[in-house]
Amino acid sequence: MLWLLQRHSQGSSPPPVVDPPTPFDLFIESCSGEAVKIVLSSSLGAEPLSALLTDNTPHEVAILVGPEGGLDVLEESKATQAGFLAASLGGRVLRTETAALLAAGIVALWADRLGGRGARKDS
Repeated sequence: MLWLLQRHSQGSSPPPVVDPPTPFDLFIESCSGEAVKIVLSSSLGAEPLSALLTDNTPHEVAILVGPEGGLDVLEESKATQAGFLAASLGGRVLRTETAALLAAGIVALWADRLGGRGARKDS
């Protein structure tokens, strides 16, 4: 199962959009535009998701979450060739649903903190 998660980080942000499960190739093709594309990975070289968000400061994020057991090597390679950045949620292997929720939570927390730094406060 694969999901697309988006978060707008300016002003008051709407909640993330979680699309229904989408076939791998269709998802890869549908992720164009200005979104920072991230694939969740258990590879040793994957950077923590929070670090990727901080380094890229996106206004929109697309996150590829693989099925139980993760994406296979070919799928992960295909995603990175399509411009996805490999991100880690830590050392534990999570269920697909849990990984998607955790990723959405990290993006929401990151966006709220970013908005808090530069947001205009009306009195």
